[in-house]
Amino acid sequence: MVRTSIVGLFLLALMYTLHFGRALAVAVLSAVLINYLFSPAVRWLAKRRVPRSLSAFVLLAGLAAVVAGTTAALAVPAANWVARAPAALQKAQTGIAALKARVRKASAVASTLEKVTALEEPKPEVVISRQSLGSRVFGSTTSLLGAAFTVLLLSFLLLAPGDMFMEKLVGVLPTRQDKAIALRVSREIETQVSRYILTVTLVNFGLGVVTGVVLWALGMPNPVLWGVLAGVLNFVPYIGSLITMAVFALVSLTTFDSVGKALVPPAVFFVINMIESNIVTPKVLERWLELNAVIGFVGVLFFWLLFGPAGALLAVPILVVFKILCDHVESLKPAAAFLGK
Repeated sequence: MVRTSIVGLFLLALMYTLHFGRALAVAVLSAVLINYLFSPAVRWLAKRRVPRSLSAFVLLAGLAAVVAGTTAALAVPAANWVARAPAALQKAQTGIAALKARVRKASAVASTLEKVTALEEPKPEVVISRQSLGSRVFGSTTSLLGAAFTVLLLSFLLLAPGDMFMEKLVGVLPTRQDKAIALRVSREIETQVSRYILTVTLVNFGLGVVTGVVLWALGMPNPVLWGVLAGVLNFVPYIGSLITMAVFALVSLTTFDSVGKALVPPAVFFVINMIESNIVTPKVLERWLELNAVIGFVGVLFFWLLFGPAGALLAVPILVVFKILCDHVESLKPAAAFLGK
C-alpha cells in the first residue's frame, strides 16, 4: 500500500513537472521522434560513405524547407481568413438561424432547443482577439521559431553521432541479455515509429489532396488552404477531423447563401474522413501497429492536456513507443496487452 502510494505521488509529480516544462519536453520528444524517423536513412547513407553529419543536415534542412515553404505559401490566405473572422461569424449566425428555423418546423422539440440555444435572443458583443491564430496556438512568432530551431538542433545532435547514445546505454547495462534486449527494443521502436510517421504522412497528404480537389469542385474559396488544414489536423486522431468539419461548416456558412449548399462541404469531408479512418488507414497500419482505439483517443486527450496542441500530435507515437517497451519488459506485458487491440 505504501509502495503504491509512493508510485502514485511520483507519477503525479512527474506529470506536473512535464506540464510545467512542457516547452522543453515537447522539443525533446519531437527531436527523439525525428531521430527515429531519419535514423534508417542516415544509417543507409553512412554505409555508402556519406558522413552522418552531412546526411543529417541535408535531411533536416529539407524538412525545414518543406514546412517553411508550405507555411509561407499559406500564410496570406490564412491571415485573411483570420482577419475576416468577425464578419464571418456574424454571417454564420444568420445561416445557423435559418437552419434552426427549419429544425423548428420539422421537430416537436424545437421549443426546448430554442430555450437552450437562444440564437434569436440579443447576444452580447463578441470581441475577437487581434492576436493571430498561430500566436494563440503556439505562442509568438519568435517563440515558435525558437522552438523550431531547438527541435532541429536537438535532432541534429541525435542523428549526427549515429548510434553513440545507444552504445553508451548498452554499455552500462549489466548483462549480455539486457544489452541484446535494449538493442532489439531500440531497433523495433525505430522501425515502427518511422513506418508510422511515413505512412500517416502519406495518407494525410492524400487526404489533403482529395479534400482540396473536392472543395474546389464545390466552389469553396482557397481550397488549397483547407486541404492542407485537413491533412495537418488529421495527424491528431479523432479530434482533428472534428475540428476540420467545424471549420468547413463555418467557412461554408459564410460562403454560400443557401444553408443546403453550406452543409455539403462538411458532409462530403465527413464521408472522405470515414473512408480514410475506417478503410484506408486501418488497412495500411493493421499489419504492424496494434493499438487500442479507446487508448489512442484517451491518450490524445491526455497529452493535449499535458503538453497542449503539440501533445496531441505526439500522442500516438509516444503510445507506440511505450507499448513496444511494455512488450519487451516481462513485468509490463499486462500493460502491453491492455494497450493492444
